[in-house]
Amino acid sequence: MDMVIVKPIGEMNAIEHWVIFFQYLTDKTQRRKINEIIDCEEGIAMTSEILMSISKDEVEKARQIEDTGLTSEEGEALHKEVK
Repeated sequence: MDMVIVKPIGEMNAIEHWVIFFQYLTDKTQRRKINEIIDCEEGIAMTSEILMSISKDEVEKARQIEDTGLTSEEGEALHKEVK
């Protein structure tokens, strides 16, 4: 996939845009390329906004639920009981 990252955005197809977005989302060295993709793909721009709105607490809560082996519904119920 590294060959795709050097390909100009205009020459990539939608699938390549999504692959690059998810593969390099947290790679600060590829921030410019990710921003270019966000600018040209409305669906990716919407996804980016949603991902940025997820709080660190929500991420940690999801990680804890995953570690327990519970389903998300069971984990949510347990989390509410603990509060």
